[in-house]
Amino acid sequence: MSTAAQCLYALAAEQFPDLTDAERALLLAIAAGETARYGGQTEAESDPKYADAWGELRTIRAEVIRWLCIDREAIRHIDPRGIYIYGANIDGELDLRAVTILFPLFLERCVIRQRVRLNFAETRLLSFAGSISGPIDGEGLTVQGALWLRQGFRAEGTVSLFGATISGHLDCTRGTFLNASGVALHANTITVHGPVILRRGFHAEGAVELIGATIAGDLDCGGGPFITPARPP
Repeated sequence: MSTAAQCLYALAAEQFPDLTDAERALLLAIAAGETARYGGQTEAESDPKYADAWGELRTIRAEVIRWLCIDREAIRHIDPRGIYIYGANIDGELDLRAVTILFPLFLERCVIRQRVRLNFAETRLLSFAGSISGPIDGEGLTVQGALWLRQGFRAEGTVSLFGATISGHLDCTRGTFLNASGVALHANTITVHGPVILRRGFHAEGAVELIGATIAGDLDCGGGPFITPARPP
């Protein structure tokens, strides 16, 4: 175990005396700049659709991720490549409101059943590629890089990026946004300094709003169905 991993583990053990095996693996990985990978050997074991069978060995508490992003001593021992979690069940509400995250955050092919709160947070590259989530609150979010909601990403509830600023591109290729009775993707007044990609399998059930958006690159909606139920007269 490296010195950085030892220090990070010691700090985490003070805060969370009941660290799970999955959380210990996460600490070792991020101290080394590696992916904390929990994927199985088969498609059924790796696909978030089958997360009910993953069990405790692939469960990480959302409060542990929050602590890693806000604790000054912990941050000193995280590799600049950031936090990269693949194939985990994130337990609890992930609350990163107003947090300045000093490194990239990847939560890929994970399951986050409860709400993700990113209101007025600031981060570098942010990826939920391939993950399944509940609603995402990203009002006023600032991403100093790209935001990836792509490659099988699925949100059940509104994804709000109202007033967000993204210095790279917003990529929702093959992303599914489900809120048939309301707004599926709320991106009014968003500022994107690159393209916005809603194509190649992008699927929205519910309104997609880009009122007052500023997009420096292309707005690409090729091949993406937008399904909005008819409103009563």
